[in-house]
Amino acid sequence: MYFCNSVSTRQMLTRIRKDLIGMFASLLCSVHCLALPFLFIWFGVDTQASHHLAFDFIFLFLGVIFISISIIPTITRTRHTGLIFLLLFGIFSFSLSFFVGHNWNHLLFGIGGLAWAIAHFLNMYINKKILSKA
Repeated sequence: MYFCNSVSTRQMLTRIRKDLIGMFASLLCSVHCLALPFLFIWFGVDTQASHHLAFDFIFLFLGVIFISISIIPTITRTRHTGLIFLLLFGIFSFSLSFFVGHNWNHLLFGIGGLAWAIAHFLNMYINKKILSKA
């Protein structure tokens, strides 16, 4: 009995760590995307010349990795519609940001990052709830 509680505690801590890392990365992405245009204006930097698409793809790639290892397993286990909506909304927002004008892509990327950060928070809550019942 004690071993079973110990294993579920370890599982819960591992899942919480994954969600905390994903939440931190998503929030960092959002802050970067939402604050950077204002900082560029403040310092007088030409945003067209300083925008690096590779940096956006790296953030997106890391986000997909964190989503894959933390949120997708919860979705397959619970079919939670809130998680599915936030995940798809983030993907839509990120995808749309590559096709709109330069003035809007930072905003859409930031909104996608916020959606994924909220999804990680919700995922952490769901996993705590599931593991507390075990």
